[in-house]
Amino acid sequence: MVESYMDNPRSIILMVVSADQQLANQVVTNLATEADPKRDRTIGLPTKPDTLDGQDKPTLTREFLDRALNKVHLSQKGWYVVRNRSHNEQGMSFEDPDAHEAERGSY
Repeated sequence: MVESYMDNPRSIILMVVSADQQLANQVVTNLATEADPKRDRTIGLPTKPDTLDGQDKPTLTREFLDRALNKVHLSQKGWYVVRNRSHNEQGMSFEDPDAHEAERGSY
């Protein structure tokens, strides 16, 4: 069912990928490439930028930044980064200076 929507030339493909996984290992990238080889209808949406850590951090961070800046896996519609609040940040209000500092520290 998803593939039939992706194949529709009038559909916009929202390609949600995890920043903490290599793009080549995520099934959605192959599906999006098959449905939209020129990437005219694909919007990239990397999530979890705050979880980049561990042994693969340098490689994943570089790949993540290159995607977010539309340097690789080019998309005519661009890439938009999403970072949700962590469990510890759930109680913070939008006016809380600590919440703003936590968000700035992610980027």
